[in-house]
This record gives sequence, C-alpha cells and structure tokens, in this order.
Amino acid sequence: MVFQQCAIALRIRFEAIEEGVHSLAINFVDFDGKHVIPALKGTVNIRPRNHQKTLTENIVLNLQKINFQSFGEYSVDLAIDEKHVSSIPLYLVQKPE
Repeated sequence: MVFQQCAIALRIRFEAIEEGVHSLAINFVDFDGKHVIPALKGTVNIRPRNHQKTLTENIVLNLQKINFQSFGEYSVDLAIDEKHVSSIPLYLVQKPE
C-alpha cells in the first residue's frame, strides 16, 4: 500500500561542545528491521552563538509515495554520526469499514 504523503518533524538539541558538522540518517524500518525506503541522509552544522550552552536544529521532511508492504508496526529511527539516538513507533492499521 502506497501512502501518498507523509511528514516528519524533528527537533534535535545539541550541547555547545558538539559544535561542528554532524551526519544524520533517518530510517523507516519494519518489525523485522528491514528498511522500507533507503535511508534519508543529510548533515547539520552546529554553531553556537553568544555563549549558548545548548541549541536546537529543526528538520521537517515531506515524503511522497512511501510503499509499505503490510499493516503493522514500523519504526522511524534517527542516527547522528552513525550512532542510533532515537526511535519512534509508527503503527499502520486498517481503517474499519
């Protein structure tokens, strides 16, 4: 089943000591850990200003035509610098008739 549109909004908090460029990867995976789509990859450049101790990076992704094989439990996983840092569940359930 193909979902015509999907959006993901992320807010990632960094400490000032994490200044510099960091790689990001977002993966949609099924219950067995198989990728639903290729990893979404990018980078962020963290540059604290005015003696900030922490800062946030906002990311919004608009995705189109994602093909899920079946209803069930999926996960959206976030990795920073190739280390898994967070996951959120995604449940696809069939609409009652």
